[in-house]
Amino acid sequence: MKRELAFLATCSLLGCATLAGEAGDSDAERPNALAGPFRLLGKSEIDGLDAPYVLNKKFSDFREPTVLDLDPGESLGATALYAVVTVTGVSHIERFLAADGRSFDVEPNPVAPVLSPDLAWEGAGLDAPEAARVGSETWLYYSAEGGIGLSRSTDGVSFEKQPAPVLAAGGSTWEGGKAPRAPAFLELGPGEYRLFYEANGQIGEARSNDGVAWERIGDAPLLGPGQGSADEPAFDGVAVGDPEVWRTRTAEGRVVTRVYYTGRSPDGSSAIGLAARYGDSGKLTRAPAPAFAGTRGPRSPAVVPHGSFTLLFLTERAGPNDDYPAIAVGIAPATRTLPVEK
Repeated sequence: MKRELAFLATCSLLGCATLAGEAGDSDAERPNALAGPFRLLGKSEIDGLDAPYVLNKKFSDFREPTVLDLDPGESLGATALYAVVTVTGVSHIERFLAADGRSFDVEPNPVAPVLSPDLAWEGAGLDAPEAARVGSETWLYYSAEGGIGLSRSTDGVSFEKQPAPVLAAGGSTWEGGKAPRAPAFLELGPGEYRLFYEANGQIGEARSNDGVAWERIGDAPLLGPGQGSADEPAFDGVAVGDPEVWRTRTAEGRVVTRVYYTGRSPDGSSAIGLAARYGDSGKLTRAPAPAFAGTRGPRSPAVVPHGSFTLLFLTERAGPNDDYPAIAVGIAPATRTLPVEK
């Protein structure tokens, strides 16, 4: 709670001295309610489900969501959520639909997984999907044993995979020879793409003009673990990962790139952190406290802006005594409520 209050009092992301909020570049200290902190949705805000969970265990474990707004705009409408689902020890990627942006059907659509591990480089399972609309296609990046893969679809259901990873091990020394994972895709413009990824407990960045051939940017991580103190260890002092990127503009028109991420602390807990930069290049400045923290190990953020509010989907333990994952949803500003439409 202390960190959450500090977050409100100082900055939600862009209230740090070097970054501005949506209120404008001239008011850098003003908290940005659209960026967080988030609160979880309650039972009156999700139709017929176990709030704040949008996918909870019935026959399978659910984790690592990525969300596509199929009807972008202020109101909540048709939405697709792709998630990792583990069945009989094998992790696949399945697709779920909601008419109101958060009350997802418990049965996948289609019934069969949209992606399963069937290539030699993928190993025994898939994880950390990232879905994006690019032109008339849906691009679905994902993690597997050999690195980051890409599959593409014209209908969001039937996907065609690239035969080899689009980003594999072999980067700078900071990656420690580890295979990159947890892709976060950003389209700057036609033929100008960025991919944020996790490797060796840090976050890096790559560029591409076709989404398939990627070139790493720089010889240092974009974001590493935070620096705390003996009295107040950093919530992300051990590792950062699971990046999620959101590009927006201030009231004056300055481009801001926000990166949400999972931060892991020395005591084994995790929280959703937030860092940002002006423009499309350079290091990130981290907010001093989490955008969302809780006792159930929140991780793997997926952010969906809706104009006057923002939804945050995440993975966490389904209950205080449950060790299986479920997918929950939160909202910012925390004072906003979403009545269920009957």
